Amino acid sequence: MLNKMIKKICALFAILWLCLSTNAQINSIVLGRPTDTSITVSVLFNTSMQFYIEYGTTSGSYPFSTNSISHLLNVPDEVDLHNLLPNTKYYYRLKYKTSSASTFSYSPEYTFYTQRAKGSTFTFTIETDEHLYDKKGVGNMYNVTLQNQAADKPDFMITLGDIFGDDHTPNTSTSYQMDTLHKYYRPFLGQITHSIPFYVCLGNHEGEKKYYLVNNPPNNIAVWGTLWRKYYYPNPYPNGFYTGDTVAEA
Repeated sequence: MLNKMIKKICALFAILWLCLSTNAQINSIVLGRPTDTSITVSVLFNTSMQFYIEYGTTSGSYPFSTNSISHLLNVPDEVDLHNLLPNTKYYYRLKYKTSSASTFSYSPEYTFYTQRAKGSTFTFTIETDEHLYDKKGVGNMYNVTLQNQAADKPDFMITLGDIFGDDHTPNTSTSYQMDTLHKYYRPFLGQITHSIPFYVCLGNHEGEKKYYLVNNPPNNIAVWGTLWRKYYYPNPYPNGFYTGDTVAEA
């Protein structure tokens, strides 16, 4: 059953990859772990690239830029933008090229906010139980959900879980299958997470629980699910802005 599901997901993922890529090269951008002075940009291309990010506080003007990064196809790169101004809207774009290209192409302009001033209002959205890995989820409906969230122009978005569905065949699932389940959402989410930071809360079907963690470690769905989730989606960690458990389990 799971193998059939994974094959279906792979086929759909390939179609999405072609349909949703920008200039058939940028697969997806996922913003994550925003703070008052920083943000992480996770970039995934479907081919090897050289890229950098340029950014600023005025639309169309990008006085700041990151170092150039050599990107391997299908391997997400996390780029941290530091020393940002609090309570500020930033504008940014990617500049990228293949090794054979003489000039850089560039993405559309995207935006994000650093943490708002204390006491000010802000907007966020919540989604949950996406279930695209089984018959409960419908891709076209999920696209509508994403566009509705984008229309609200939120400062960030949260999924409450049951998005990746790691635990349906806990004793036979492989790391490769966990990889596919997590990567599958990048083209969907990438339609809006270039400008909306994304947080993941775990649902009961993510499989990242102690019950599975002690089952033949480290080769189990708890470890694989955790590693692939953090591989594709920037995960907050205790750093002076975020607080949390400092015990490393995977």
